Amino acid sequence: MALLAALVSFSTCNKKNGKSSDCEITSFKVGDDTWIVGSGAGTSANPISIAPQSAYKKGTNVSNLVPIIVHTGAKIEPSSGTAQDFSNDKAIIYTVTAADGETSKTYRAIAPVALE
Repeated sequence: MALLAALVSFSTCNKKNGKSSDCEITSFKVGDDTWIVGSGAGTSANPISIAPQSAYKKGTNVSNLVPIIVHTGAKIEPSSGTAQDFSNDKAIIYTVTAADGETSKTYRAIAPVALE
């Protein structure tokens, strides 16, 4: 009986009003490069960082990168597959909203370019 109760509580721990509250980015890729997705609260004041594993080479044009994003939420803004301008150390803010419509996490993606 305790096992059944544990299974029931585990299966519902990420649900509100019967809908999932999951809203994680599980994969962020640009071309063949898999970027690192950090962890944390994911609030607008403290977004979770996303960055390539190393800076792009000097002279690389990062003004039209197209991230392909896999997430556990119902929607992400801006959408996966949408070209973004990361030039001049510009951060792109992504928001993943869960199926419950209430829970969300904020992510901040940057594409640093090496100075040398």
